Amino acid sequence: MAAFAVGLSAAGVVAQEFTLKVASPTNNDVILKWMETFKASAEEGSKGSVEVQLYPANQLGQAASPKG
Repeated sequence: MAAFAVGLSAAGVVAQEFTLKVASPTNNDVILKWMETFKASAEEGSKGSVEVQLYPANQLGQAASPKG
């Protein structure tokens, strides 16, 4: 009976697909290499349910300056 209950709960789980945007202020450096490695690992590990988009060199805009 317990195996049947586990089977039902597992059947109801649906993987949600989503996009993860990863940004950095620099380009062509060790941070970008890490981002590329992370992207490959995350997409492979999620079996396609996670898409990672890379945005080096402030492509998504400048970070807000701290207010002092």
